[in-house]
Amino acid sequence: AILALAKAAARGDTAERDTARETLERLNGPGIREALLQDLAKAEAPEKVELLRALGDRGDTAAANVLLQYATAVPEPVRLAALESLRKIAVADTLVPLLGIAAKCKSDAECEPVVKALEAVCRVSRDKDQATRSVLEALKICQAAERRRLLPLLAELTTPAALEAVQAAAVDPDPEVAKEAVRVLSRWPNAAPARRLLELARTSANPTLQVLALRGCIEVVAQEPDTTQRLAILQQAQAAAKRPDEKKQALGQISQIPTPEALQLVLADFADPDL
Repeated sequence: AILALAKAAARGDTAERDTARETLERLNGPGIREALLQDLAKAEAPEKVELLRALGDRGDTAAANVLLQYATAVPEPVRLAALESLRKIAVADTLVPLLGIAAKCKSDAECEPVVKALEAVCRVSRDKDQATRSVLEALKICQAAERRRLLPLLAELTTPAALEAVQAAAVDPDPEVAKEAVRVLSRWPNAAPARRLLELARTSANPTLQVLALRGCIEVVAQEPDTTQRLAILQQAQAAAKRPDEKKQALGQISQIPTPEALQLVLADFADPDL
């Protein structure tokens, strides 16, 4: 019944499609997985899409190699279905093959689903140090466009080596790589990059990079648990700001620090009509 269900999922009306997809996900029993893979090999493209989707919905981690085979398929829907299922199962062994696929992408749009699958793998990786080494090795041999696309992976790993690599990329000669690195640092899941971003905001010759770095500094320092340190960095960020927008952003974060020192810093801005 698997191929019939795949056809219903691919070609049926909305209710029939949804029911067929749910059935493919829930089918259980001896030989089901083997039959799925056999039918996948001989199915037409629309049915292939549904069977690849089903492998991901079923959480079939053992199908990772099969999904990788279709992750570069010429019919776009087939390729996207395979990549989406690779994202769902997030198997550690797919990291290096997916990095290889990403390196061959010719555009941001083509690379986006690959990066999403890579982010999922990095996020659940049990050995983040090894995963970081794999990503850094891939970055070494990439051109600027590929490096820019892969930098967000390091924010999912958050190892010391990952942070060091993104901070180095923030001063890359290629301005697009540098800007992407600053964006990645701005999304870091802890306050570790705050001082480096503040330094970039003060020293960069690129006005756009200055603003991105300052806004990123204010964003990530909100995760600093030590309120004294957080307030000190916010005060420096506010002093470095050249526009009211960033000063207001800093004030918004200062308002979350319930101390007399923070209050005094806010009161001082009553003299500024923009604030």
